[in-house]
Amino acid sequence: MDTMVLVNEQRIAGQERLDRIVVDRLAGEPVDQGPMFSTTGWRRGGKVFAFVGGSGELMIKLPEARVRALIDSAAGEPMTIRERTMREWVRIPPEGDWEPLVVEAQAFLAV
Repeated sequence: MDTMVLVNEQRIAGQERLDRIVVDRLAGEPVDQGPMFSTTGWRRGGKVFAFVGGSGELMIKLPEARVRALIDSAAGEPMTIRERTMREWVRIPPEGDWEPLVVEAQAFLAV
């Protein structure tokens, strides 16, 4: 299988998974979708709290200390854009436990 096709399928599968989590767990919350880099992210109050990366991984916004804890526990990896590591963003692999983290990220922007 072509690598590009595989990556696209992973991204689509990740987006479908994220969308299901948001619809199932965040029904009634003031969330919507909007642009984030070259994709679409889930937002609260106009600020993105979660989106899917090119390889199907979850990218979420959380407090800096929580991001460090996820990285230290190997549950996540740093999110780096153009050689800059984002303090409040973490990459969660496709096989990770996304649901509680998506809920947590949305709640982080609710405060």
